[in-house]
Order: sequence, then C-alpha cells, then structure tokens
Amino acid sequence: MRICLIALPLLFCCAALLVIPDVTTQAAREGLRLCARVLVPSLFPFFVCAKLIVSLRASEPLERLLAPVMQRLFGTGASGSEAFVLGLIGGYPTGAQVTKNLYDAHRITKDEARQLVLFCNNAGPAFIFGVVGNGLFSSLKLGILLYGMQALSAVLTGILLRKPVQSQQAPAGKTEDTSAPPFAQAFVESVRQSGAAVLNVCMFVTIFSVLSGILQTLTKGLLPDFVFALLSGALELTGGVAALGACALPVSLKLASVSFLLAFSGLSICAQTAAVLSEDRLFPRGYLFARLLQGLIAAALTMALAALLRVDTSAVQASAQPVSHMMPVLFSLIWLSCGIICLICRKVSYGKCAHHRV
Repeated sequence: MRICLIALPLLFCCAALLVIPDVTTQAAREGLRLCARVLVPSLFPFFVCAKLIVSLRASEPLERLLAPVMQRLFGTGASGSEAFVLGLIGGYPTGAQVTKNLYDAHRITKDEARQLVLFCNNAGPAFIFGVVGNGLFSSLKLGILLYGMQALSAVLTGILLRKPVQSQQAPAGKTEDTSAPPFAQAFVESVRQSGAAVLNVCMFVTIFSVLSGILQTLTKGLLPDFVFALLSGALELTGGVAALGACALPVSLKLASVSFLLAFSGLSICAQTAAVLSEDRLFPRGYLFARLLQGLIAAALTMALAALLRVDTSAVQASAQPVSHMMPVLFSLIWLSCGIICLICRKVSYGKCAHHRV
C-alpha cells in the first residue's frame, strides 16, 4: 500500500508531462525566470553576507544583547539570535541557511539547530512589502502589517515549541574553535557554499513550478477560486499569493489567508529548507507541524487586527498613495520597540532589581 501511494502520484506526474508538455514546459520556464530575476539576485548576495557574518563572528554585540531573550523565550543559546534576526530580514530560506552556518562553525549544537529552524525561517520584508503589499493590495501599510504578523507569529511559535537545551557543549565529534579565519579564506568559502545553496533553491523552485502548473490545469475549473488559491499556495507560495489576489473576498479574509500562506511557506520552501539542512541531518521531524502552527497563529492575529482596524476596500484604495516617507519612522519605531524589549529582558535576567527595589 505504501509503495502504491508513492508510485501512483509519480506515474500521474509522468503522464501529465507527456499529455500536457506545453503546460509543464511553460511552468518550468516561469520557475527559471523567477530564479533568474528574483531569487539569485536577492538570495545569493545575502547568503554570502550571512555566511561571512557567521564565519568572522561579526555579530557578537548582537548576541550579548539578545542572549537573555533567546535563553528565556526560546531555550536556545545566544548565537541563535543571528538565525532569528537574519531569517526575518533575508526571507526564505535564509534562516535555515544561517542555522546551518552556525552549526558548521561549531557555535550551536544539533538540538539547538533543530529548535531554531522551527521558528527562524520566515518570509522577508522585500517579498512582503513589494510583492504582497504593493503588488497585491496596492498598500505598503498592509504589507507592514503582514510583516509584523509574521514576526510576532514566529516569536509565539518559538515560545510554544520551546524545549530546554540539554547541553551547551559543542556538537559531538567537534571541538569549539573561537578564532575567526582570515577574511580572504572566509570570503572564498562563503561564495562557494552560497552558490551551491542558491542552486539547490532554484532546482526546487523549478520542479514545484511544474507541479503547480499541473495542479492549475487539472483543478482550475473544478474547485472554487479560494480553495484553489489555498491549495496552490500550500504547494508553492508565490502562485498561491497571486491566485488569492484574484479572488473576490473581503479584505480581512484575504489578509488572513495571505498571512497564513506566508507563515506556512508552502511545500516548495519546506523542500528547500530540507535540502539546506539534510547534509548534517538538522531537519527536525516536527517542521511541517511548526509551519502549520505558525500559519494558524498568523492568520488568527491578522484577522483580529483587521477587524480591530476595520480594514475594508475603501481603506485599501485610500492607502494606495505613496507612503515611502513613512518608512524611516516605521522602521525606527520597530527597532526601538525591539531594543526596549531586549533591555527589559536583560534587566529582569541579570539586574535582579525586582526583589531589592520599590
């Protein structure tokens, strides 16, 4: 029975490649075009920079600042702050790649790596602000709202799935090396490894674009547009988000659905993450459950906030005016809030002022 369950879908895909070659070929072209225009220009330089930051230990001030937060909220060491911050900035699958870099540099254990991957691999601001906010809703404000929900849902997921780290020792068979390599050596190694990682991502994007094209051809007229959009997004994120944009839905429901897909990420990105982590066997068993949990949290938070703000079509149209001048202020407020939270956690953790002061 297990063999049949695996073989039948594969035979079906082979038949689809023979019966509708024009659809599958066009879908493969679209996937390669997405890789050439978006993924390689954005991910490859960021992968190189992230690898250099880890190799040269350039984030030690950030680790000292966020150490109480990572330990108390997520049960991981201070080095995990790099994966969390860079994962929120770089987008999929930067969080997984940085986690692997930290493990290869002997700065986190295997248990810590598996714990971090559950909540540190998130959608980035470039995709949410550009493709979803301005492209789908014609509103940068709603893009910022969705990005905030992704960050908050990642934090809540990390807290709910928190497991205390049993050992802070270096991974088995490895010795801790605190010295940074020369810059030239680190740069060459970063470019080489980042190129291989981006190539893996592009291969998965292409094959899932083909699967998405087959799904679209076979089910487009049989399923309601909303159901089709969710299924397409569960398979491949970009296509699902675009399909949701064409659905005739209330803005609040559309926002919650997009927020769910962004947090869940889709099976394509899950496969990319597994490819990044498979070499060292860092891919956790509960990864899909964690993505589903974060998606549900993000959808619920977005729906509640949309109802609170009374988001409707007229508000979206009114917010379509340029608001680029607000970006420095908004980012300043976000980082100021994060800094205040970190200082409070650090004070509670090390200051011990609650028992001695009024």
